[in-house]
Amino acid sequence: MNDDTREGVIAGLSGMALAAIAAALVVVILVVGWAVGGWFQVQNAKRQGTINQIQAHNYVHNYGYQQAQRQAVTADMQEISQIGAQMVGQTEEEKQALGNQRLNTLMTLCSDASTVDPSQGPLPSAAFIKANCNGDVANPASPYETYPTEPNPH
Repeated sequence: MNDDTREGVIAGLSGMALAAIAAALVVVILVVGWAVGGWFQVQNAKRQGTINQIQAHNYVHNYGYQQAQRQAVTADMQEISQIGAQMVGQTEEEKQALGNQRLNTLMTLCSDASTVDPSQGPLPSAAFIKANCNGDVANPASPYETYPTEPNPH
């Protein structure tokens, strides 16, 4: 081989090697960029989750929400009382239907009462709630769990 040919081969190999190195460098940059982008996505999701938790906490504990929950509890108690009055003198079938409606209202009341923040003052119905609710569900020992029956005249 003469010197001109040898230089041409070396220059050709250098160009091919340089192209391979450049391609490998591009691949490395893309893979690293992809990994860093994924890391940022995870961090952003965690941050957004924390923000959502803070917002939910603040919403549940704000004054307007608490007042609405207190009003809902009062309305539920009034409805339970009204349903009880409607049950008097009804047939067993109607008492059963009204009893189910009253139980459903009691379960709603218990759920609503469980979200009331006691630091904003006690509920006026606290004794009723304590006797008839077990956390956010109706207490199985509550007299409102069943419907009253009138004595059988026979």
